[in-house]
Amino acid sequence: MKTIIISLTAISIFSIGALTYNVNAQEVTSQIQQTPSVVAPAKRPMSIGARQKRQHARIKEGVKSGEITKHEARRLKRQELRIQRQKQRFQAQNGGAMTPEQKAKIQRKLNKENRRIIRQKHDGQTR
Repeated sequence: MKTIIISLTAISIFSIGALTYNVNAQEVTSQIQQTPSVVAPAKRPMSIGARQKRQHARIKEGVKSGEITKHEARRLKRQELRIQRQKQRFQAQNGGAMTPEQKAKIQRKLNKENRRIIRQKHDGQTR
């Protein structure tokens, strides 16, 4: 008799648990379906001019903080000028605009210059 009561109790506990799980699963599913899907807008890449200004400011800040020596800063600024001149040549060729290929070339040069700035700021030399 005891085993029958224990068995019935265990069966009722499992069936209540299963019903509760099923109800919770349905609630979660309905909440997911009601939630509007919000997708974060893609971040626009920084313009070439904005990148150049930002890199120039980083060089200036590096000199001020002592992370970049005057000699390193001179070299980095010279390279910045070369990139700027090339950008101006590309724009002059196309009436003030650059082709996508030309923009990509300038971006690659700016990426390389960015790595140089990082390297110079963290090379351990101080003024």
